Amino acid sequence: MNDSMSNFACAETDSPHLVAPGQRPRSTIAPTLVLEDGEHRVVIGLPIGARIPTVMLQVLQDRMTFGRVLTDAIGDTRVHFDPGWRQGELDAINAEQYHDPLVVAGLREAGREVELVEVAGTGRHFGGVNAVEIHLDGLLTGYADPRRSNEAVGF
Repeated sequence: MNDSMSNFACAETDSPHLVAPGQRPRSTIAPTLVLEDGEHRVVIGLPIGARIPTVMLQVLQDRMTFGRVLTDAIGDTRVHFDPGWRQGELDAINAEQYHDPLVVAGLREAGREVELVEVAGTGRHFGGVNAVEIHLDGLLTGYADPRRSNEAVGF
């Protein structure tokens, strides 16, 4: 379970997320099992709070829709829409520094705040995906994101 107190509301006394006995924090934790024809094919998860859903979507879409191998899908560049309402700021697009400068310039010209957070595939901002793929022959392959000091191990 999530033990992060930052997911509770403390100042807003009318919030449904107010700290109270027996109350569970809201969370974006999303450990995921992917089934294909009723069989487990991928087990995947990652730590990073609010960016978990967008990273999961990007990796799983790359793997399941576009047929990319998990190593490529996990290691690819990432982007995240960061709603400013959480901090009273403008909405922002967080991206790794690999993105095309013309695309970034176009987004900024359209009034979007674009934050190039870190060099693609090197930092901690976009998480550390860990996954296991179960192949049709029963072989298990583990994948660890190069963004963190992860290691895929099996038994």
